[in-house]
Amino acid sequence: MQQLRWPPSNIADTPQAALARLYSLPGSQYTDPEFSWKYAVAPSSIGFVKGRGLGPQFEGDLLVGASRTTLLNGYLFRFRFTADRKHCSFTDPLLNDRVADNTDKFDLSESQTLLAGQDFGVVTDIQTGPNGNVFVVSLLSGAVYEIKQKPGTIFYATLNGPQEVPPTNSTASGTATLVLSPDEKTARVALNFSGLSSTQTAAHIHGPAAIGSTAGVLFGLPDGQVSDFKIDLTPPQASDLKNGLWYVNVHSNTFPNGEIRGQFQTSASASTVQFGATQIGVGEGEGSVSLIVTRSGNTSGTADVSYATMDSA
Repeated sequence: MQQLRWPPSNIADTPQAALARLYSLPGSQYTDPEFSWKYAVAPSSIGFVKGRGLGPQFEGDLLVGASRTTLLNGYLFRFRFTADRKHCSFTDPLLNDRVADNTDKFDLSESQTLLAGQDFGVVTDIQTGPNGNVFVVSLLSGAVYEIKQKPGTIFYATLNGPQEVPPTNSTASGTATLVLSPDEKTARVALNFSGLSSTQTAAHIHGPAAIGSTAGVLFGLPDGQVSDFKIDLTPPQASDLKNGLWYVNVHSNTFPNGEIRGQFQTSASASTVQFGATQIGVGEGEGSVSLIVTRSGNTSGTADVSYATMDSA
């Protein structure tokens, strides 16, 4: 039946014959495919990931469905792009020729690094929702699947002088949060502090070292208040962080070796962080006071901020 619908005589024997048979719009120019399979899969819908709801590493990536008439192995492939977005970017050297040499149209050979999901059957639509998550419509199962980011792990540090080695008599204080990505390859850091005895000279993340000991600099942080600062981690560094062996240190002219320090510890909840803000007093004639909360990591969803007030008069 297949050969009756598309007999071998219709197959071009040369690249020139294939190009001659392509329909060409006026002024158009043919370019080689950015990627192809040796044995063509049955592509279905495509969709670009919009925003950072799945994490910044997915922003702008292309998702391509590959259909099956059964739910088993209805694939979803993920394609990354170069910085100028003119070409596909692959991590597998076998794809440097831009061809996946599969053995048949359902084979995954040389496509393993592209696989983002499977068992979707026939995908009819891929869209990014208002919440930043990706929605995949499966015709075969009559379902809409929502793909969301796996929550990262939050680490929290309270900075003060007594934690320094040796301790300082500084009255300054600060807080730091670190959100470790689900794959433990990157993290995003926020740092806020106040009351330094003199001008800040540096801020670093140190490790590996337990409370009461010191270690070398792992990462330098920008001067001043820090928000959503990205760092890249090795597997040993991620292990040290999870074992409580990282600390953050803020240096000043008065205390060049460090004025305030805090050890990173896991938060009791991955979605709740208690900020160690000092008590703020508002005089009767002042009327109001402003508090600024800076979020880090995935900020596509809503966040609740709880507070309490009291009258000390």
